[in-house]
Amino acid sequence: MHPTPSIPRVSKRAAKSLNSQPLPISRIGDLGHGLRVAALAPDGVIEAVEHEPHKHWVVGVQWHPERMKDHALSSALFRALVQATRAAAAHR
Repeated sequence: MHPTPSIPRVSKRAAKSLNSQPLPISRIGDLGHGLRVAALAPDGVIEAVEHEPHKHWVVGVQWHPERMKDHALSSALFRALVQATRAAAAHR
């Protein structure tokens, strides 16, 4: 896993545990409008995408972070979701 700056960095150990997960049945091919690659697997498979304008926190991943509570990147994604939710609620 090679995260980009906007996806939290993970340790080599955490990346290895993610890479050991079964391959997804479907893979991201063409990115939709406004999406950019946020993380790549060592073989070049897109593992995560995010919305470019950053008006809203939009991230899509090719694994199940809810099933990997002890995984560093999955935990970081959950914390980022909570932070984004709190920030959005504060601006209402």
